[in-house]
Amino acid sequence: MGAFIKRHTITTSCAAFLVALVTSWTAWTATAASRGHVVARIDVWRGQYVLLLYGEPTPSREEFVQLLHDRYDIKTRTIAGCTVSESLMKYANGYDAVVRSAATRKFGRDVIKECTDEARKDWELRRHSQKLAAEN
Repeated sequence: MGAFIKRHTITTSCAAFLVALVTSWTAWTATAASRGHVVARIDVWRGQYVLLLYGEPTPSREEFVQLLHDRYDIKTRTIAGCTVSESLMKYANGYDAVVRSAATRKFGRDVIKECTDEARKDWELRRHSQKLAAEN
């Protein structure tokens, strides 16, 4: 009987641990966007404007990053490449929404979109110029 209770206690303890682990992981994932909001609010309050980047870089990303930094002192941090977990995406999107909103309030316009558009247009112009040069 003692062996049965001992085995039962170990099994129950392991099951309880697994349930707690899955529950906490689910809660951690479910709160990713909220956690991103909170951390971004703290960073913005401290005067640190950082945009989190993930995914495959666009051809104009390097120029976009430079424009944001040089003109508005907004830094960027690449947090993941092509493979990104759903939780990390939600965290970054929540974080970036707060930073974008704060930057828009600070500068009076959506400077992130402005830099994105300018970098893309500059890249397209360079690409077009390179094609013309290659044809000649």
